[in-house]
Amino acid sequence: MNESKVRFRPVETVIEEIKRYHLTNIAFHADTATMNKRWIYDFCNRVRSLPFKVRIVTNSRVDTVDLDMLKEMKASGFWMVCYGVESGDDEVLRLNKKEATVQQARDAVRWTQDAGLRVWTYMMLGMYSDNAKTMQKTINLACELDADICNFAISAPYPGTEWGHIAETSGWLKDSRWEAYDQNYSAQVSQPNCTLELVQEYQKRAYYQWYLSHRGIKFLANSFRPEYFDYFVRTICDHLR
Repeated sequence: MNESKVRFRPVETVIEEIKRYHLTNIAFHADTATMNKRWIYDFCNRVRSLPFKVRIVTNSRVDTVDLDMLKEMKASGFWMVCYGVESGDDEVLRLNKKEATVQQARDAVRWTQDAGLRVWTYMMLGMYSDNAKTMQKTINLACELDADICNFAISAPYPGTEWGHIAETSGWLKDSRWEAYDQNYSAQVSQPNCTLELVQEYQKRAYYQWYLSHRGIKFLANSFRPEYFDYFVRTICDHLR
């Protein structure tokens, strides 16, 4: 059974692991990594005492950061923070029981950039109660935030989650195959005012609007490597076809 609380490893064991394997590039995938400020400050203090430099990227929630902490993270080797902004509509966030707000997303991204860190935003389309208007607000917010990179996923109603239960009991779930639970491509839920086709249309619109803007062109130019060219072309074509 899953526990309903966040568990943090002791900072000293994480530092010991970094030293043992001489880890210089580190990714904290948990979106709760910045929830415990005491843990972050302790980690930052200890990581600066390592005999080698590290580069760290972390996921985070927009309602768990502040400018002082982000500056401390930057000084300790963090170089990018990835935020699950998800929606540009506060009512959609509320109905999906997200604790953060649109304004908190704006604040978090601005503070992160002010601290000298790069920003990756994760947006979500086809969430419970979404429609054309709210999805366009999500796209507009993504462009307004002006992150270094942005991803537009499709909300997946995973079995066992409340969203999965709502979609199934409401008769909205159109594809329950496990291979269909791909947030990058598959739309499985057809809600009133938010059909599968509409969600897919807005995902394409999102990528067109973001990646064909100055911010998207800047990202592609800055991240270009010859060995990645084919991958980028295939990925963009998959999302826009």
